[in-house]
Amino acid sequence: MADTPPQLGSIPQHSEMNIPTLSSTTDSTPATANGNNSVQNAKDTVSNNASSAWNSVQKHPMTQNLKDTVSRGWPQPNDQPYFLILTFLRPGSGKRERPACEDNLGASQSCKLTHNANSINSNGPELDSLLSWENPRATAISFVSTVLFIFGARYLPALRWSFKALYIVLGVTGALELFGKLVLSQGLASSFRPKKYYTIPREALEASLEDVEQLINFFVIEFQRIFFAENVVHTLAAFAAALISYWMVKFVPLWGLSLMAVSTIYLGPLIYMSNQEIIDHHVANATNIVNSQASQVKDLAGHHTARATETMKAYAGDYTAKAQGYIGSARGRSSSPEATSKSTLNAPTTSGPGAPPSYNSSDFPHAPKQEPTPGVTSHADQYQNSQLESQANISTMATTNGTTAANGIPPKLTLYTNHGCPWAQRAHIALKALNLPFEEIIIDLDTPREEWYLKVNPVNHPPHLSIYLNPICTDTSPFQRGLVPSLRITNGVINDEIITESAVVTQFLADAYPSPTFFPASRSTPTAPLERARIAFFVDAYFSKCNPLLFAAIRQDDPDEKAAKENEFAAAIKKEIEPLLPEEGPFFGGSKDLTLAEALTAPFIIRVYAFARGGMISPTVTSALDALPRFTRWAHALEGQEAVTYSWDEERHVRRVKERMGAFKAKK
Repeated sequence: MADTPPQLGSIPQHSEMNIPTLSSTTDSTPATANGNNSVQNAKDTVSNNASSAWNSVQKHPMTQNLKDTVSRGWPQPNDQPYFLILTFLRPGSGKRERPACEDNLGASQSCKLTHNANSINSNGPELDSLLSWENPRATAISFVSTVLFIFGARYLPALRWSFKALYIVLGVTGALELFGKLVLSQGLASSFRPKKYYTIPREALEASLEDVEQLINFFVIEFQRIFFAENVVHTLAAFAAALISYWMVKFVPLWGLSLMAVSTIYLGPLIYMSNQEIIDHHVANATNIVNSQASQVKDLAGHHTARATETMKAYAGDYTAKAQGYIGSARGRSSSPEATSKSTLNAPTTSGPGAPPSYNSSDFPHAPKQEPTPGVTSHADQYQNSQLESQANISTMATTNGTTAANGIPPKLTLYTNHGCPWAQRAHIALKALNLPFEEIIIDLDTPREEWYLKVNPVNHPPHLSIYLNPICTDTSPFQRGLVPSLRITNGVINDEIITESAVVTQFLADAYPSPTFFPASRSTPTAPLERARIAFFVDAYFSKCNPLLFAAIRQDDPDEKAAKENEFAAAIKKEIEPLLPEEGPFFGGSKDLTLAEALTAPFIIRVYAFARGGMISPTVTSALDALPRFTRWAHALEGQEAVTYSWDEERHVRRVKERMGAFKAKK
């Protein structure tokens, strides 16, 4: 009889699973010797190979872990889900045994705040064992996974990918549903809708919440152990980590700090375990040294405290004895008749009601009206100088304009300047108005400053401040150095002193050589302080409200923006400056001569009209200013003053400003 085709049969195994294999249905049918041998050999070979493969798969540790997990079911409330992935790496139930103290609320106070209160039993992978490298494979995998997660969160747009996957899935679902309803009269997506929507079991939620609670409490307990110095070494290590993180957070991004923290947490214990003996030895030595030093300091402090206590007691006894002696002697003197009579002789005189006073106003001198005269020690002479010479000194200062110092030595003034700089022109106007002789040294502002002048004026200005203050007489180097003006003064009292900054130089000249018209001394007249305050207010109003708008208009390239700034400048002059100028008199306060107000503002006022004539601003600006009678009279009076214009070359200055502003805009 011919052999029948082989069929699939079942081979029983020790497990409950059946594996199909090759078998024959003609075991009882006789056959020829060759045919039977070949079929039997093939059957035996296949059967043996399948049995061997199945036994290998069944006995593999990972299969055993998988079977244990399936037989236990989903995580229970006491399981630790953040360690479940490690159950495939080594055997263990992964369940947490609750401490006995947690089952009794009354005994909860006795629970010790340690790892054992919130950890997993020894059968499963604990957090301590994970970080202590008891299972190097599990620890290494968790470390590498954490590092890869940090890099993935840093460089992979996981959130965008999630939204992308979501809108693709929802879009496909919606399209299939519409296509099915339009073509097949039945939605495709709705046909797969389950009869009952899936929900998360309550047990799983409670387990997750309990796990979160335990994880949070673990860190809370660890923080308390560190904070209350249960182990001072850990507290100091946490202090060092916090200090280093405080400084590194300024330079290192968050993902970098996270990577460093994870590396420290994982690799720190490994380094310690590899060098435990050496580290423990050094820590023990350091502890011994600290303890010995603390004992010495304690003994020394106790010794000094004892000595200080004894010294204080001795001083207290001495002062007590002296006080008692003084009290006894005072009582003895008060009872003496002679002392009583002397005290009545020295008693102050008194007047009865309605009686004339027993003293005259001439008994008391008037208060001095100026500083004490050097070299005069007599009160009478000082009083005479104060009463008789004060007005003479003021008159002398007014007539001589301060060309001589108080000791008769003429001042030597050296001005480091540049005639093209409006800020330096302030000092020129003050020197000319006060009729002060001076030496002039021109500083080239188009070339780097020489070393000798950088020693005279090393003041730096940030570039944005320099361009804002002085865009027409400073260079555009990263930091402005060697600015003008600078003033060197020697007058017999002040010896070779350097004064910088235009407002400071001009104010110094006005105070050092006061003039009733230019800038009165603060005590020269009863109204002098008020005049000085008005000048200061006027100067501040111009430079804070008007001047920035002028240079903003010069710097603008856009025609509309430039016109807007020009209109703002003219409006600011009308609102802020016009009301402060006098109705009569050419200069500030109705003065017939220049004042400090003109010295500080005139260089910029004459440039307004020069820029309009040179095409740097629109002529409509000066037309708007001509409608202001006080300002127009005042500005034209400034242009006619030699002290204002003697160092002023309008054509050269306008050309130079155009060149410098063009270079500044090109560089910007």
